[in-house]
Amino acid sequence: IDLSICKWIIISTPVLALIIISSTVRVNVDTILLTKLMSEVDVGIYSAGNKLVSMFRLGASSYIMALQPVIFKYSNSQKELFKRASVDSIRYLFIFIFPIIVFVMLFSEKIVLIIFKREFLPSANVLRILIWMVLLYGMNQIFANVLISNNNQKINLFGNIISAIASIALNIFMIPKYGYIGAGVAIVLSYSIILLIQNSAVQKLYFTVNYISLLGKPALAAIGMGIVLYTCKSMSIMLLVPISLVVFIVSLFALKTFNQDDMDLFKKLCFSGKIQS
Repeated sequence: IDLSICKWIIISTPVLALIIISSTVRVNVDTILLTKLMSEVDVGIYSAGNKLVSMFRLGASSYIMALQPVIFKYSNSQKELFKRASVDSIRYLFIFIFPIIVFVMLFSEKIVLIIFKREFLPSANVLRILIWMVLLYGMNQIFANVLISNNNQKINLFGNIISAIASIALNIFMIPKYGYIGAGVAIVLSYSIILLIQNSAVQKLYFTVNYISLLGKPALAAIGMGIVLYTCKSMSIMLLVPISLVVFIVSLFALKTFNQDDMDLFKKLCFSGKIQS
């Protein structure tokens, strides 16, 4: 038994428990307050959009879980590899999420009608707002791993508490005025708050993240995909999905988004979880 690990677990458990509690408050207060302040119809519309976003968030969660061992492995021993794995994690998250965001922004009505009845069509507007939460959630989890792997979980706790308080205040203010749209905006803003706190700590303590460099090519590829899809918007969604994938992937390679190091890193993350310098 590694006594140092046991000691870390015992010391960290209360902080990690408080992180879970505050995070739970942040992500559920919107639905709770909607139930108290608005009609059942409003709650149903919001819940439908939220359920659709949960499916996309599951994909982001799986991605983060696959990366977590790599980030933890190099956090204390190999700082350059730790930085590389963390920054590339954000970059690949952008590549994964941007086409989804563009697709949902363009075709949220079609997506809703595939799963729900026409009565739930207003939830398409909720979906357009909450889909941005998937990007913020993914970045939030990557930065949380960076902080916790370096024994700075108290910073993550601080961010979660502040964002939970902000989420409560924003929902109380926005739901009576804007209904389920206000609830969606409030939860996205609360995720932005914790991300700002985490980002500030990571950039100050560990490494700098050049967002312009990371965002550029994936964003251009997603915008190009969106332009092509807009011209095909009358087509069935079953055709739009493969078209979007082909256009986005071709655009990524046309923009020379990946170099050899990227390909090697991708293979190792997927198949072995090992990174070599």
